This record gives sequence, structure tokens and C-alpha cells, in this order.
Amino acid sequence: MIVFESIVSFMNDPSGIKTLGKQLNSSKYQVIAEVREGFDELKEELAKPMQQVMAEYEAKLKAAEKKAEFYCMSLTNIGDVIPDMLWFKYTDGKYAYANKALRDGLLFDDAPIGKDDMTIGARAIEIFGVDNHDFGGYCAGSDVVTIEHGHRKRFIEYGVSGGIPLVLEVFKNVVRDKNDEVIGTVGSGRDITHMIFTMLALVECHSESPADKNSQVLANSLLDAFLDLYLYENTGSGVTLQSFYNTHKDRYHER
Repeated sequence: MIVFESIVSFMNDPSGIKTLGKQLNSSKYQVIAEVREGFDELKEELAKPMQQVMAEYEAKLKAAEKKAEFYCMSLTNIGDVIPDMLWFKYTDGKYAYANKALRDGLLFDDAPIGKDDMTIGARAIEIFGVDNHDFGGYCAGSDVVTIEHGHRKRFIEYGVSGGIPLVLEVFKNVVRDKNDEVIGTVGSGRDITHMIFTMLALVECHSESPADKNSQVLANSLLDAFLDLYLYENTGSGVTLQSFYNTHKDRYHER
């Protein structure tokens, strides 16, 4: 306003150019101050909705974190109460989740996340000895088979775990991201050692009794029919289930 009035005065009185110069020089700082004041007011106005947006965002973020914590806690508690072994592994074989049954019964590791079966198995061998634990690296074989097939598969996996013969009925499937890319595998393992060893003991019993050939044939047929349900009747060690039973049956019955 000061500048405008000075210019009008100059137009009405050309001899007032000196006065105009003095007024412009003295008022330039005032003009700058007015501009700054205008920017400050604009910043305050813009800051008000931004603060509101940030507050809403933080509230939603806290709600999402609380919901994620709830689901994580629920998954952990549900998984740990289930007697079957449950897990999720990435395609590189490293664990993203392992329930209590798996941690205590096969991995013998309270913090397996980020580790693979070979690493965990090597540690278990240090604890129990090479003759008392050979399950470590075998599980990866069925992971590869599952990824190659791209859908749910059923396996029998067996070995010595912590000094105890263990036969697992295993179900595995691939995990895909939103782009349908395979990012890992999930699985469950159920201890069926007692059932398998009982079936093999019956086969063995009937084979030692030549007079009961019909029962022997029936027992073998039942065992073969059961094993035919599974894709992968091998732990990767090259040892057949029958050989595994013959080697470890005494140890199993001594448990």
C-alpha cells in the first residue's frame, strides 16, 4: 500500500521523485516483512490439515500394529498347542516360522528363524553325536520336490532325531506372493513312528511263520498300500524304510 501511494504521488508531482526514492528505500524491509508474514500464515494453514493427516495415519498405523501383534500372538499360541510339527520356510530353506513341536522334537533350537535345516542339523549333531541325529539335511529334498510340483504333496520322512527313531507323515505346499511367484513352502509333520514300526513288526512276525503265508501276504499288501499314498518314501539318505526299521527297531522299543 505504501508503494502504491508513493507511485500515485509521483505521477501527480514529478518533482517528488526523490521523495519516492526515499520512501521505496525505507519501505523495502517492510515489504519483505509483509511477504514473510504472508508465507508464515500460509504455512500455518497448510500445517493444520497435514497435522491432522499425520495424526490419522499414526492412529491407523498403531491399529494395524496392534492387529498384527494379535494375529502373531494367536498364531504362536495355536501353533504351539498343536502336537503336529508346523513350519514355514523361504525358498532358500531358511525358517520363517517353526512351532514348539518342531523346535523341541526335531530342530532342538529355540530360535530357528533365519536358519536352514543343514545349519540346525549340524548343531544338533554337535549336541547328540553323528549316530544320534541324521534328520537335518534330509527335509530339504521334499522341499525341492514340492516347489517343482507347485502344489500340495504328501511324504514320509524318517531318520534319527535326538537319539530316537522318527517317522513323519509330512504334508507340504508352496507359498505364493500376490504376483503368483513361489516364495517358500509351508508344512506339517505328524509322528507316525509307532504305527509304521507296528506294521513292519507285523510283517516281520508273519514272515518268520511260514505256516501263516496268507497273513504275511495281507500284512505286506497293507503296508504297500499305505506307502503308495506317499510320493517321497525316502529321507535322502538312500536308506529304505524297511532297512531303517531293521536298524532301529530295538532302539525304538527301548524308549
